[in-house]
Amino acid sequence: MSPEEVVMLCAAYIIMHKCKAKKKKKRWWMRNYLMNRTYVFDDLRGFDGSFQNFTRMSRSDFETLLGLIGPAITRQETKFRHPIEPQRRLAITLRFIATGDLYGSLSYTFKVSKQIISKIIPEVCQELINVLKDYVKVPQTEQEWKKKARQFELLWNFPHCIGSIDGKHIVIEAPFNSGSDYFNYKEQFSIILLAIVNADYNFICICELWC
Repeated sequence: MSPEEVVMLCAAYIIMHKCKAKKKKKRWWMRNYLMNRTYVFDDLRGFDGSFQNFTRMSRSDFETLLGLIGPAITRQETKFRHPIEPQRRLAITLRFIATGDLYGSLSYTFKVSKQIISKIIPEVCQELINVLKDYVKVPQTEQEWKKKARQFELLWNFPHCIGSIDGKHIVIEAPFNSGSDYFNYKEQFSIILLAIVNADYNFICICELWC
């Protein structure tokens, strides 16, 4: 090997050695407060009123929903750690949908890191869409619409009504280069969740609008 090649090899080694990023040593595998898996939701499951206020649904509805999506959100246990149970994953998502709590706040409530929560909520929401999409059906025929109107008249003495409609602003971060498209009268950026229900409070149509 020529002297020039030796110099180039040494220079390359020095450059690679200096540019190599030093791996940051982990200070902990898991924060101490997260290692205690008991959390407030466990205590609430024995009290119907508190449970419904916390999740915005009854215990029976929660168990039914858990039965539908449980297999899809269950994670395999490894020798390194125990997975987060499906009921906790569902409860985290329901609490987030009901209150809009920050991930950091949910972390203290459910004893799960906010990084994991940021993955759990989109995954569970997608599974909820997959299993519940067939439950939200818009009537397709004139007879079906007349049946909806008949239910309103019988149950609520409200003739010629085919659905009850309402909307809610869902606060979002302003999309890039969106200008004032999503800016609402409350001086927030949001999309509108619009829903129609029948006389039995069941959804028959859900859509989103932007301001």
